[in-house]
Amino acid sequence: MLWKRIWNLLKENKWFFSILLLISVGLVCWKGVLLSSVINIWLVFFTLLTFLLNKESLEKQNQKDEIQHFENHFFKMLDYHRENTKRVEEFASFEKLNKMYEDIYDALEEKIKENFEQILKDAEVVKLYNLDRFEGDDKQKYLIEQIAYQYFYYGKSITLPDLEKYKDTFEEALEKKLSEGIDNSDEILENKSDILKRYYDQLFHSVYYVDTKCPYKADKDFYIQQLRSNLTNFEQLMLYYWSVDDDNILELNKKDNENSLDVRRLMETYKLISGLPSKIHYKGVAPKVFYEEIVFGDNKKKSILWFMWSKRQRGNLS
Repeated sequence: MLWKRIWNLLKENKWFFSILLLISVGLVCWKGVLLSSVINIWLVFFTLLTFLLNKESLEKQNQKDEIQHFENHFFKMLDYHRENTKRVEEFASFEKLNKMYEDIYDALEEKIKENFEQILKDAEVVKLYNLDRFEGDDKQKYLIEQIAYQYFYYGKSITLPDLEKYKDTFEEALEKKLSEGIDNSDEILENKSDILKRYYDQLFHSVYYVDTKCPYKADKDFYIQQLRSNLTNFEQLMLYYWSVDDDNILELNKKDNENSLDVRRLMETYKLISGLPSKIHYKGVAPKVFYEEIVFGDNKKKSILWFMWSKRQRGNLS
C-alpha cells in the first residue's frame, strides 16, 4: 500500500522528480562535483516525498472527519424526523389525516364551484392564489385545494384574505357535510398547524442540510433515500398537499430567508414524493402538474454495496 501511494505521488509530480533526477545525473557527470552534493539533492527529494505523503494522509483524514461529522448530524436529524412522525401519529395517522383533508375538500367543492365564476372576477383573488398559472379545470381544483387545506391545517381559526365574504357560506357547507355521518367532525376542524408545522419544518431542514452540507455530491441521493424510505404513501401524499399550499412555502422561507430553502426545488430535485403510486387517489390538481420531473411510483433504493463501492472509489476506505 505504501509503495502504491509513493508511485501515485511520483506520477502526480513526475515533471518535478524528472528534473531532479536529470540534475543529479548531470552533477555526477560533471567533474569536480562531490558525491555529497548529489546525496543532498536526494535528501531534498525524500524530504519532499515524506511531506507529500503526510499531506495526502492529512487530507484523507480530514475528508473522513468531514464525512463523519456530516453523517452524525444527518442521522440525528433522521431520528428527530422519526420522533416528529410519532408525535403526529399520536394525534392521528397520516392515513386518517388524509381522510380528514378529503372530507373537507368534498364538503367545500360544491360551494366553491357555485361561486367560482364570481370569484374569478376578483383580480386580487386571482393574483393572491396565482390562478393564471393553471389551465382549464385546474384553476378551480387548485382554489378548492388551497381553501380545503387551509381549513384542514388551521381549522376554524382560518383567515381567507379577499375571500372573507364567502367564509360563512363555506363554513355552513362544511358543518352540514361533516355532520352527515362523519365521525369526529370536531377533530377534523381542529387546528393542526402547530404539530404539522414542526414536522414539515424539520423534514425540510434535513433535506436542506443534505443539499448544502453533503461532502460528496454523488452521495446526496443516498442520504435523501434514507429519509424518503421513512415516508409512507400517505405521508408523501400529505407532503404533496402541504408543498403546494403557497402560505406554507412563504412561511418556511420567511423563517429561513437567509437560507432560502426553496421547497419546490428540493421536492423535485430529490423526488421526495416519487414513492407515490402513479394511480394514487388524490384531491385537487394532479401531482404531475406541479412536479413534472418526478416519475411517480419510482422509489428504487440505492444499495449499501453501491454506496460502499463509491466511497472506496474515492479512496476514503482503505
